[in-house]
Amino acid sequence: MYRSSFIPLLSLVFFGLGCQNPNSPTEEQIQLNAQQIQQKAINWLLEQQAEDGGWHSQTHGILRGGAAYTPYIMDVLQASKTIDLQENCFFNGYGFLLQQIDKEGAIGQKGAYVVEYPVYATAFLLKIWGRRSIRFDTLFQPHFENYLIGQQFTEERGIYADHPAYGAWGFGEQHLPLGEVGHVDLSHTRRVLEALQQVSFDSTHPCWSKAKFFLERLQQKDGGFCSSTYTLGSNKADDQTHKMVSYATATADGLLSLMSLPHTDTLRISAAANWLLDNEDWNQVSGIPPGRPGNWEKVLFFYHLSVRAQAYAQLERFGLLPPDNDWRQEVVKLLAIEQSSDGSFSNPWGGPNKEDDPLLATALAVRALNAVLKE
Repeated sequence: MYRSSFIPLLSLVFFGLGCQNPNSPTEEQIQLNAQQIQQKAINWLLEQQAEDGGWHSQTHGILRGGAAYTPYIMDVLQASKTIDLQENCFFNGYGFLLQQIDKEGAIGQKGAYVVEYPVYATAFLLKIWGRRSIRFDTLFQPHFENYLIGQQFTEERGIYADHPAYGAWGFGEQHLPLGEVGHVDLSHTRRVLEALQQVSFDSTHPCWSKAKFFLERLQQKDGGFCSSTYTLGSNKADDQTHKMVSYATATADGLLSLMSLPHTDTLRISAAANWLLDNEDWNQVSGIPPGRPGNWEKVLFFYHLSVRAQAYAQLERFGLLPPDNDWRQEVVKLLAIEQSSDGSFSNPWGGPNKEDDPLLATALAVRALNAVLKE
């Protein structure tokens, strides 16, 4: 059970950047260590911005165009609040993104050979657009919103409540026939919900209740979440029998999705929180048994740190975290060990989830530290 109010963290074990000491640190010392790691990581990310204003993968061809990475990294940097949003990196980044917008109000679809996660990319574009301090033409924002609303699997696309994908968002495959869906998962759904929340999208719009319907299908009896009711291969804890089994990254995504809805479902949020705290393991993704094909408990290392840290920060905000939980110490300790001398991060196991790309792994690390630093 959880206490109804938050009390500052107590009895932490002191650590420096990789060093331990029997003395107990203050929360300020933990924050200082986090700031040091974060600043090195941010400096590295800034150095990777190309002359055209975008961030382009040198590891994965599908992400080389920059339409997906650029809004994602800009969102991470904006949320860190450690650099001036008027700096050239943001002017240049917005300039690059303006060139990527197509007639549908989306980005990620203009590549000559590949499509770069258009729903994911456009959701982050809407999110940074809503947070921006640099003012651009406000007529763009409704186009982003309309594209994302049109991508939800609902009656308008021939998908009804008896379909397992109803209320969800997916990859954004183009030209799907009426009544058909492509890839469907919780991660895409969460990003759209957070973007709509960021811009205070109409709380009475039916997209919210339909998304809630999808989230309820994903939440298991134990309170945890799986990733998809339709693309069953997305469920990383699946033992090849296509059972929907709860695991940590999906549960953290599910909890954050529930918190993005305009009407709070306290019981479901508490159930997801209980699952995360009952299955707490910062070193690997709880719920995914080690040794399974794909090694997903290792593949998702930085994503797990990032999304669990974001979830814990929200639980703390709402008084749902036990006062003796030392999650900040755990995150900073792990990232201190994993950071390269140049400030970047990379996961050698992470190819299936792109974490072997230092651009993504470093952005995920900074996002985890944003949560640690209460930003």
